[in-house]
Amino acid sequence: MDLLSMLAGNPIRINERTLSYGLGPHEEKQRTDLWNTVKKHGAYEQDANNGGAHYLPAGENPFVNQGIRCDNCVFYQPDKYDQQAWDSEKQAGGCTIVKDAGTLVNYIHPDALCKFWIIPNELMGENK
Repeated sequence: MDLLSMLAGNPIRINERTLSYGLGPHEEKQRTDLWNTVKKHGAYEQDANNGGAHYLPAGENPFVNQGIRCDNCVFYQPDKYDQQAWDSEKQAGGCTIVKDAGTLVNYIHPDALCKFWIIPNELMGENK
């Protein structure tokens, strides 16, 4: 089953850029379970507490050049804060399952990372 079919009737907002790539059964189960947890308990905080996403800001993500970053994740929403520029190349975005802290410095940066990432294989690798 392709990703579009799996998403039919599913209210999870997904990063549209990732729709052309498929997820394996493990990743799809993880995506669904995380979404159900957020529906029941609310979005995760960015912090490193037991209810936190262990969010790494863009400058601290050691895997950014391997494509393991927020803007490749199925939960990333690049249009959430499209009016708030981070720099000349990238815009701040949002996340379906991780809260922002309500200030520009805590919006979800495209090059950041958290422990809940789900990224299609096609978007990972050197210089992705």
